[in-house]
Amino acid sequence: MLDLDDLMVFTKVVEAGNLTRAGKLLGLPKSTVSRRITRLEEHLGAQLLHRSTRAVTVTDDGALFFEYCLRSIGVLRDGERALQSKQTNPQGIVRVSVPYVLGQSLVGHLLTEFLNLYPDLRLISVLSDDAVDLVKEGFDLAVTMGPLADSGLIATKLGGAECGLFGAPTYFERMGKPQSHVDLSRFDLLALGNVDRREYWRLYQGDDEVTVEFTPKLLCNDLLLLRQAALSGLGIAN
Repeated sequence: MLDLDDLMVFTKVVEAGNLTRAGKLLGLPKSTVSRRITRLEEHLGAQLLHRSTRAVTVTDDGALFFEYCLRSIGVLRDGERALQSKQTNPQGIVRVSVPYVLGQSLVGHLLTEFLNLYPDLRLISVLSDDAVDLVKEGFDLAVTMGPLADSGLIATKLGGAECGLFGAPTYFERMGKPQSHVDLSRFDLLALGNVDRREYWRLYQGDDEVTVEFTPKLLCNDLLLLRQAALSGLGIAN
């Protein structure tokens, strides 16, 4: 397989007229330039240059190959410019996954601003509270809450939120307030999820961590519904 660096060296030698001048332009010693030309000729099975102590001349095969090199390098440079243009003026389709609560409350206006900023883009926004596999499901990016399941992904923290146990004043007036994690067993607990099983909360008090296992009074996969249930006095949500 041809080495692109060898092609660049060959074209520079032809343009410069000798190995020494080409080496200076490329920042390479003359010996390296000569070795690359020899390797290229051996690969092609053709002599590309006639060498003398002061100059090089191009053979017929070399002249033909030089024209193809110029075309190839030109195409590569066009490709480079096209990609650079896309960096400043992105085009195409972007597929993004966003949790329901963020999509409905925070992200909507940001997506509008994003499309106004990059009018040549098309956006496919999918609202889902499920963890998505970016590669398998064809997403370009996903907005998620909590720790990443795949540490190999490129991630940027957008913000933070305070976590805790929350309930309506009417519920606490009726049931009292838990004073520790042990008290939670006698309260109605509301959990986010969609699989009917025992739930686990990891709670922190200072540097201490405890795990609370429970069967939720309400289990749902909609954070807004969970919030409304807590505000309505149904129980305590995390």
